[in-house]
Amino acid sequence: MPAGRASLLGRSGGVSGDGAFGTCRRAASPMLCAPLSAAAGSDGPVPVSAVGPVRGLSMGDREALLPLEYPEHPAKLKGPHKPVVVNGVLRRFLGRGVSTRPAITRYISRYVRARGLQVQDDRTKFRPDANLRAILGVEECTFLQIGKYISPHLTKIDLEDDADRLLREFVSSVYGQGPFPNGISPGQRPSNHRQHSRSPAEEVKWCYGEDQIVTLRRQNGFFVDKTRFIVMMENDASTHQVLLRPSRSGKSLLTSQMQVYHDIHTTQELFDEVFLNRDGSPTDAYVLSSGGTAEGAQAYCVLPLDFSIQVQSGPAALSLDKLFRDVLNEAMLGFMDKYGVHISQWREDNADANLKALTRSVGAAGHQLLVLVDEYDRTFNQLMREDPIAYQDAVAPARDRRPAGFLRAFYLTLKSLPRLISTRVRSFTTGIAPIALTDSSGWNVAWPLTHMGEYAECCGFTEADVERGLSLVGLTEAERIPTLRLMRKFYNGYKFESESQPLYLAAYVIYFFKTLQRGGKERAVILKERDESKDALLAHYMKDNNVSLSHNVTSVLRSSSRAGVVALQDAFQASKELTVPTWEFESPFTLAELSPRTGASVDLVRDPMTQTVTDASTSRAYHRALTLLFYHGVLSVRRCEEDGTLMVLNPPNLLACLDHFTQLKMALGSDILFLERLIATPSCQHITLLVDAVLHGWDSGALALDSNFSEQCLSSAIEAAVGGWLRTQPSVDAVLTTGRGHPVDLGPGRLGFYDLMLQNKSGSSKVLLELKVVRVNGILYDDQELTKAAGRRGDFVDAKVDCYLNSLSYQEKLDLRLNSKYLYGLYCDCKTVGDLVMLALRQVESYHWAVGQPVRSFVVVLVGTRALVAEYVVDETSA
Repeated sequence: MPAGRASLLGRSGGVSGDGAFGTCRRAASPMLCAPLSAAAGSDGPVPVSAVGPVRGLSMGDREALLPLEYPEHPAKLKGPHKPVVVNGVLRRFLGRGVSTRPAITRYISRYVRARGLQVQDDRTKFRPDANLRAILGVEECTFLQIGKYISPHLTKIDLEDDADRLLREFVSSVYGQGPFPNGISPGQRPSNHRQHSRSPAEEVKWCYGEDQIVTLRRQNGFFVDKTRFIVMMENDASTHQVLLRPSRSGKSLLTSQMQVYHDIHTTQELFDEVFLNRDGSPTDAYVLSSGGTAEGAQAYCVLPLDFSIQVQSGPAALSLDKLFRDVLNEAMLGFMDKYGVHISQWREDNADANLKALTRSVGAAGHQLLVLVDEYDRTFNQLMREDPIAYQDAVAPARDRRPAGFLRAFYLTLKSLPRLISTRVRSFTTGIAPIALTDSSGWNVAWPLTHMGEYAECCGFTEADVERGLSLVGLTEAERIPTLRLMRKFYNGYKFESESQPLYLAAYVIYFFKTLQRGGKERAVILKERDESKDALLAHYMKDNNVSLSHNVTSVLRSSSRAGVVALQDAFQASKELTVPTWEFESPFTLAELSPRTGASVDLVRDPMTQTVTDASTSRAYHRALTLLFYHGVLSVRRCEEDGTLMVLNPPNLLACLDHFTQLKMALGSDILFLERLIATPSCQHITLLVDAVLHGWDSGALALDSNFSEQCLSSAIEAAVGGWLRTQPSVDAVLTTGRGHPVDLGPGRLGFYDLMLQNKSGSSKVLLELKVVRVNGILYDDQELTKAAGRRGDFVDAKVDCYLNSLSYQEKLDLRLNSKYLYGLYCDCKTVGDLVMLALRQVESYHWAVGQPVRSFVVVLVGTRALVAEYVVDETSA
């Protein structure tokens, strides 16, 4: 027995007896939680943690937990002292796969005291560091609550049955050295463990865009262990499961791991290569599956399907149902070659019939079947915007002798497969949003994992994962702290369940780490010391252009309903508290519920005949639109309110907000005090810069400048963009309000509704904006070619017209003649742009005096794609 062990056992009376495990009479020790190693020059073993090494724990910290002596066999342990399997991040933190609840609680308590994490004013509480936050999932905790928060990481062991390896591990830490079953000594790895000689810290690679687990592991790519969720899904009794997450969050990599874990053709060598780390330590799936021998591991014939079909256009393009059928057939042909199963009659034109026949062949061979459907809705999200008729055909039910749409038919077939054979059939589907699945209503048997708390972290990185990655990119401690703060600000904040900890999208993190690894200018700029208020300057270096808000979702919303458009605008306004009833937030919905009355050809943002909805927050379409933005990663769960009946949403981070107005960020983000100075000393030049940045910086496709662009569009664009930017910069002394929510008293029985007002938070300085739009097709041109070009319909102003208007001087723009049929209201008699500006200045005069002094008032007139700005000046002589 090593001297360190003897020294420790001497504290409790040593060893006596000669039972099967040695009748060891000693008290429980918190060292059950950590690997034991004799440190040079120490009096005994010290705990070594795999996550955040625990230092500073003295021998006094390893005294007896309770005045309890262990029995001769661990099976006789009762109550909380029964051994439990330790999973996930807690296992990595403790460095031990089996322990007891009291031992874990005591170990964490000692860790808290050793690190000085207790709250000074109340020593019964502590604030977890990154290691503990990954385990406990809270920002503040009491010592009595530790047992509650560690429960999700613990699994019971039935010591009367099997669990030999786990039992031996427990015995080796509790009972010391002695004879053990099967001749395996304490601490010895199972025979199928493989020890890797290379250091993962030295050779770790940032495999950007890699979604195949075998390639990732062979290249020693950065890997975060999410494999426990694979075992959880296998142990769930549900036949069909669905997981929805934003793009590039790690769904495909999870699906790839499931394929390797479940495939009957996965050799033990490949299983070890994927589910053992380079240092020989096991992943969660390896532990929970007993090295791949548990039920479900290497037990299925796996049919992987990827529905991210590239749709082509043009007369020679294949129909979507043909492309879909080809993907299915190609996957099944590869499946038959791999597993040696065949069907009697192959039907090239009926992939669903082939799938049924293939399932029967798998069952006849005595195998189980697992169908993995990745990216099920990527193509259909595109169709909702570009070809809504094709989308409706894909999800339509069978009627009038017409077969069901191919997506609906596929899921109806998948639903029927378990009835065809006696062996088990499972399916797992990933995607972004539930709309296409709900519209394919034959798929009403899937168990949704999306909003379940236990699966909240199955995709994405925790802060502890990010800190581990930062430790591998060669940063000093002084560099690491501000870099983590920067990553937290730009990337963190994705929550898919109210009680879970916020997550980072995996693609962003790997992109950032790879940028740091490359070195050069990017690394130097990121690591340069700077004031925290100037973080927005780094957006160019922090943004991965491959991960941005899809034009599909904004286009669908802008053609859905006024409520949907309002939701799109509200998502980026600092003054809005976005709430959705929990039951609507968690329930699936159809495209018809999101878009109750309009078609894709209607653009409600640019439609001048559509009236603004003053309060859409109670409408179901508004809630559905906010939920759709959540699924696409634009919004994230912030918290629950009113006993869990309301879900509060907000943009997850700075990058999500800046994603919509990159050019605005360039104009404002480079000068954090721009708006404050504009409010204090406004000028026409500064307001022109602000408006131009908004108009030319909206990258999401939600707004477009064309002949139908209205004053309402201009107001909405400024409100959403500037309001969203202010939301990311709460320290800026600026507030943006609209007249819709703040009418002004213009006299007896009269209310006025100004367009926009910028003011400081104290209200001591105000800037009033009255907005007007001169459409390019409402201008009388001397050139017939320009007249014709100005009348063309399209998403943007014709380039010839835009070039002509922008070449004019300020006075020349004022002299432009107007077509009266494109004017309305008080402005019908305006002959020139100058007349319109003068009339607008007279209109803003009443608002100027009604809002209260001090105020500076401006008229902003959009001519083509650029703004004319004029200030209302008080005539002192007439006063």
